[in-house]
Amino acid sequence: MTNKRLMAVAALAIATLSAGAQELKFNLEYRPRAELRSGYGRPLLDEEEAAFFIIQRSRLGANYIDDRFEIKLTVQDSRLWGETGTNSEANSTASALTMFEANGTIKFTPNLKAIIGRQTIQLDGGRLFTAGNWTNTGTAHDAAMLKYDDNNGFRLLGALAYNNSSISNSDYGYLGAMKYRYMGLLWSSQKLGSVELSEIFVDEGVPYVKDESEHHMWHHYTFGANAKLNISSEFDILLTAYGQAGRIGDEDENAKLSAFILAAKANYRMSSATRLFAGIEAYSGDDGSHADKIKTFQPLYGGAHAFNGSMDYWTNNLPKAGLLDIYVGANHLLNDKWTIEATLRSLNTLKEYESSYIDGRSLGVEFDAKLQYKMFKGLTAELGYSFYAINDNVRSWKLGSPNADTKFPQFAYLMMTFKPQDFGIKF
Repeated sequence: MTNKRLMAVAALAIATLSAGAQELKFNLEYRPRAELRSGYGRPLLDEEEAAFFIIQRSRLGANYIDDRFEIKLTVQDSRLWGETGTNSEANSTASALTMFEANGTIKFTPNLKAIIGRQTIQLDGGRLFTAGNWTNTGTAHDAAMLKYDDNNGFRLLGALAYNNSSISNSDYGYLGAMKYRYMGLLWSSQKLGSVELSEIFVDEGVPYVKDESEHHMWHHYTFGANAKLNISSEFDILLTAYGQAGRIGDEDENAKLSAFILAAKANYRMSSATRLFAGIEAYSGDDGSHADKIKTFQPLYGGAHAFNGSMDYWTNNLPKAGLLDIYVGANHLLNDKWTIEATLRSLNTLKEYESSYIDGRSLGVEFDAKLQYKMFKGLTAELGYSFYAINDNVRSWKLGSPNADTKFPQFAYLMMTFKPQDFGIKF
């Protein structure tokens, strides 16, 4: 056999092996964060002390990949510095070694696949579903998901979850880590020229106990759409509309859910280094006269710290009168390593609330800023600072009294993210 023939046979053998090649990839992350909280989440009374602490998150992930299926495992340790020693166990659920992700993917076709097991769900900028990167633990769901992508702008996703807190008869209800017992999710997206659309419908079955012998499940429905209008290469507008319906609480209370979110955000790229943005978000509320209806939007599994201000006053605990958030901001790339962003927002309730403790709709003004430094590949530092100029209405909503003596609310953090590039082997 000539050398040319030998080379041709060898090339064919290598191509055949590569076509059915298997891959094992690994990823690492270590993220410590120091925080100074002096009125974060709620006003701090004058006699209360500010909190300084350091938390950290460590992740080790492994992905097995071949042509027909994948396996993904991510082990996570989340803890507070000093909470435990090397010879003791963590004493809180927030400080524990857990399996953050554990799922398998079946590839039916190049366009259709199923993901089964514990997995993150990230949709539409994270308002309803996010992996929760800001939190120290993140957010994952035990679910079965079916995904379709035609690689031409259309995507379809469906997911189902059913939770148990123990191996027992389902009539005894669910008292586990997630707020829902059952969840069904349907999401789709399309590209129509310069417009990007997405639609979502979520059915949550939330358990409640009527008495010791009777357990029931109310259903909350969340539905809506997003439309991103790419007007030019410099200017785009994102429009969001979500509604909610269903029931909340004990059936004797006859509490019907009827709520909405309406939002708009405009982005203008002045240059390759500078982006300006402005937006308005309206969350439904009640003036206090509808006892048989809940008009406050019920948060799902979106990102804390990403909406309504970094102080997280109104992230998962909206006022009963709703919320109106009007904001402007700028993001500027100083050079290839430094980025700075600042946001100023005016916060108000959407409705006037009937209460002797509430005067008008104003909820003050918040300022958020962050500075990011890419030290080198795989290592990033981020410094953040926020303050909230609150008023008596905020004290009433958060503390129950407009006359409470409080400190000036401030929040600062320094976060380091060590995340080297994925590495692995092919065999």
